[in-house]
Amino acid sequence: MFGHLSLYPARVLEHLGQPTGVTRVPEGWEARFKSGAECLDDPDGKEYPDMPTLTGFYFAAYKAAAEAIRGASDEALAAPNPAAGRMKELFPQLGAMLMFYLCGHPQVHLGQLSAWRRMMGLAPV
Repeated sequence: MFGHLSLYPARVLEHLGQPTGVTRVPEGWEARFKSGAECLDDPDGKEYPDMPTLTGFYFAAYKAAAEAIRGASDEALAAPNPAAGRMKELFPQLGAMLMFYLCGHPQVHLGQLSAWRRMMGLAPV
C-alpha cells in the first residue's frame, strides 16, 4: 500500500511542470506497485522494499508534493485536467485530480490498512 501510494507524488510534480526531485519513483517500483500489479508472497523480503524504505520514501515524497501544491498558482490548479476518460470525468480541473492524488486516494488505502489491523486483532487507528 505504501509503495502504491508512493507512485503519486511524482505525478503531482510532473503535472505542475516541476522536476520530480525526491519524489522520483525508485527503479522497479512502478511495475511492482502500479494499480493491478500482482501481489507476491514474499516471506524472505526479496520482492519488496523493507518498511523503513517504503515509509521513508512515502513521507518524504508526500511532503514534497504538498509543498509543490502550496506553491502552485490558482491558474495552474484551475487548468483543465489533461487526463482522459474517467479521471477527467471525475476531476475536470487539474487541481481536483491532484488533490485526489494527495488526499482521497491515500484516505482509501489507509482505511484498508486500518481494516487489516482490526482483522489482525490490533487496535483501530
